[in-house]
Amino acid sequence: MTMTKVRERVTHQLGIGVTVDSKSKKHVHCAYPDGEIVFGPDAETMHHPVIHLSVSMQDDIVWTSDHPFKIDLEPELDATALFLRWLPWIAVKGEHDGLYRVHSGALDKRVLNFFKVKKQRKLKFTATILLASGANDLRFEPLDPHIIIEP
Repeated sequence: MTMTKVRERVTHQLGIGVTVDSKSKKHVHCAYPDGEIVFGPDAETMHHPVIHLSVSMQDDIVWTSDHPFKIDLEPELDATALFLRWLPWIAVKGEHDGLYRVHSGALDKRVLNFFKVKKQRKLKFTATILLASGANDLRFEPLDPHIIIEP
């Protein structure tokens, strides 16, 4: 009998918050389960875990925050329907704990065709803090959470 190692489906849990840097500039940050916090215009170059989402395993992401926020893709990418849950994802406040949450849902299998055409597997997401009105809070620099898609 041949044994095959099967990777389990993964739900990544990330925290969205705000950080003020040494120059008093305000940024959206992403907190990873291992305690790493990433923010700022050079966030991609900072050491942090890269989130790998498997299409076939239907991996997903749950973001939580004390602040209202949304997750979106850069506008030039025609990729809002790559997940079974269309973007943008706007966080909803929990009744019992007051935390804002967004769940990505699984990737649509058609995403693999999209990436064959685009010849890339990395998407440019944007995490943005929102005002109570639902508009972007321009006091905080947005963040790209750095997500890579895998078959």
